[in-house]
Amino acid sequence: MLRLGGQMMFRAYIEDTDDLDYNDVPHKGHFVYGNLIEGGNKSNTDAIVGDLIEINDEYVNVEWWCSIEKGSAEQYTGLKDANGNSTEKFRHTEKGVITNLYQKLKKRNKNNGFGSVPFSLKDFYDWSMKDKNFHRLFRMWVFDNYSKISKPSVDRIDPTVGYEFDNMQWLSWNENYYKGIHEVAEKKEKPVDMYKDGIYIGKFKFFEYADQ
Repeated sequence: MLRLGGQMMFRAYIEDTDDLDYNDVPHKGHFVYGNLIEGGNKSNTDAIVGDLIEINDEYVNVEWWCSIEKGSAEQYTGLKDANGNSTEKFRHTEKGVITNLYQKLKKRNKNNGFGSVPFSLKDFYDWSMKDKNFHRLFRMWVFDNYSKISKPSVDRIDPTVGYEFDNMQWLSWNENYYKGIHEVAEKKEKPVDMYKDGIYIGKFKFFEYADQ
């Protein structure tokens, strides 16, 4: 199915921009903008495409073409508010939050040395929509006028393991932030032998401050 743009267009996050440059696909940072072609039920991909050059019953000829993961495109109005900022209503929907967060999880997992996440966007969407805590946090975020500190966030229960469903839980951004600070502090605690007047009295945890 082909979905045309106009004022409403579509965009998708592309992790590797080298291919975009090689194929002369216009992009802003890691995002490509254009029309959406949805793949069939048996396809694992959709496509963001440029302006239509020719279309008939047999084929569609487009300015450029970029294959994307199925379901990863999001609507983008391209309109501006009174302050000149883009109005992106999609990112304030449950699907928008999940889609944007999935792209971030993939990047973080690789940056932290855990490789690719072991689930697709659809898997992540289904997992999220079945989680009552996600819906609770989303309602709180909306009630809090989309405040950053209230936004739903995925936490790795064990920070030494990557993003896997059995190691993931939904927290607010604020809860996740302070949990991360606590985990960093715990890493800096190390057991040391304690002596008094040359006599060993046991092991104690010593907090190693950053400025020491």
